Amino acid sequence: MLKFIKEKFTRLAVSTGVMLSMPMTAFAVTMPAIGSANMDSADSVLSLLYKGIQYIGVIFVVFGAVQAGLGFKNDDAEGKAKGMRSVIAGAIVWGIGALVSGVS
Repeated sequence: MLKFIKEKFTRLAVSTGVMLSMPMTAFAVTMPAIGSANMDSADSVLSLLYKGIQYIGVIFVVFGAVQAGLGFKNDDAEGKAKGMRSVIAGAIVWGIGALVSGVS
């Protein structure tokens, strides 16, 4: 009886292990060999992406500054608040882009 239970447990453990490893093998990705040409193109794409993030942050800062200026001109509290939030959000986006660009 003990041999029967041990055999069933072993089959259950093996089949569970196989079922759990199947999703991992289904999503396996073959990576190309890492060479200087591949890394140069990846670095140039990432550099372009980081600069794009920084430019988006600067656009938000400028847009927020204009919006805050219009809020001050019209004495509109909501316009001032939205403008200042846009300036702060743009500065954060620009800072994150600059930080990531400097690290890589």
